Amino acid sequence: MKLMKKENLFLMMNLIIMLLIGLAIIFINNNVIPKEPQDRLFNQVITLENQTNITSVPNSPSYALVDYRADAVNRAGVQVGTVYNIKIKNSYGITGPNDTDGYMEFLVGIDLDDKVYVQIVSLIQSSWTVKGIQYYIHEYYQGVLYTSVPNIPIYDAADPTAGATAKDSTGSIKDLVREAIDIHYDLIVEDPYAVLYGEGYIITNDSEFTASEYVKARRIVTNASSEVVGYVYHLSGSGEYFDGSSSSIGIYLAFNADSVVIGVLVPEGEYLHTRGTRYNTIVNYLNTFVGLTLIEFAGAINDGSDITSGVTNTRVLVDILLNAFISEVS
Repeated sequence: MKLMKKENLFLMMNLIIMLLIGLAIIFINNNVIPKEPQDRLFNQVITLENQTNITSVPNSPSYALVDYRADAVNRAGVQVGTVYNIKIKNSYGITGPNDTDGYMEFLVGIDLDDKVYVQIVSLIQSSWTVKGIQYYIHEYYQGVLYTSVPNIPIYDAADPTAGATAKDSTGSIKDLVREAIDIHYDLIVEDPYAVLYGEGYIITNDSEFTASEYVKARRIVTNASSEVVGYVYHLSGSGEYFDGSSSSIGIYLAFNADSVVIGVLVPEGEYLHTRGTRYNTIVNYLNTFVGLTLIEFAGAINDGSDITSGVTNTRVLVDILLNAFISEVS
C-alpha cells in the first residue's frame, strides 16, 4: 500500500513537472519567440503602439503608399524602433484558383541604430516573381543603414525562364521604403513650388482659363510684391498602361514669366500607372522639357528618343496630354 502511494506521488510529481514545462513552453512561445512579421523585424516579440495613419488607402485598381506608422515596443515596455506599413496594389491579373489583382504589403522597421529591416506581410504576385521578391527583401533589407538604401541596386525578381522582367515590383518596394525613411527622418521637401519660385510665392487659379478634357487648370504664380513670376498648368487624363489596364496620370508644368519650363511635377498620388522604375522613366522623360519654351515642345515630343523604352503605353498618354496642352495653350 505504501508502495502504491509512492508511485502515485511519483506520477503526480512528474505530471506537475510536465505541466510546468508545458506552461513554460507556452509562455516562451507567446512572449519570447518572434513569430509575427513585426516581431521578426527586431528579432523579439513586440506590440505596435500609437498607430498613426499617414495615407488613406484609396478605392482604386492600383496604388502604392505608406499606410501608417507605429511605435515598436517590446515586452519590457521599451520602444526598440518605429514601424511603417507599406502597400502596393496593381491591376495585373494573377491567374489561379482565385483570380485576383496583384497585391504586396510589407512592414518597414527602423531601429534605434538607424538600420532598416523589411518583412513581408502579404505577397500576391505571379508565381514566377514570388521567390525573386522574397530573395530581394531578405538579401537587401535586413539591417541596412538607412543612408545606404538609395544605393540598393535595381533587381529583376523574375524567374529567368519566365521570358519577362519584374523590375517594377522591386522598384516600387524600394521607392516606398525610401518614402518611409523620408517620413521618419523628415527628409521630404514639403513644397516643391517654393524650390521653383522661391519662398513667399502665392499661387492662385486663373478664373479666366477654360478647362478642357486634358488641360484641367492654369494657375498664376506671384511673388510677395504681387509680381507675376510664372504659371502652372495641370494636365490629367486616363490611358492604358499594361495588358488592357487603364488609369490616370496628373502632370504639372511650371513656367517662369518668360514662358520657359522650370519644372515638371508628377505627384505620386496622381500617377496611377505602374510605379517603380517605370515611374522614374516617365519622370526622366518629362524632365527633358525643362528649359524649353512652348514653341520648342513639339520637337521634344517627336524626337524619337528611346528614353521611354519599356513604358510605351504610358508615354502615349503623356504625349497625348502634352500635345493637347500645345494645341490649347499656344
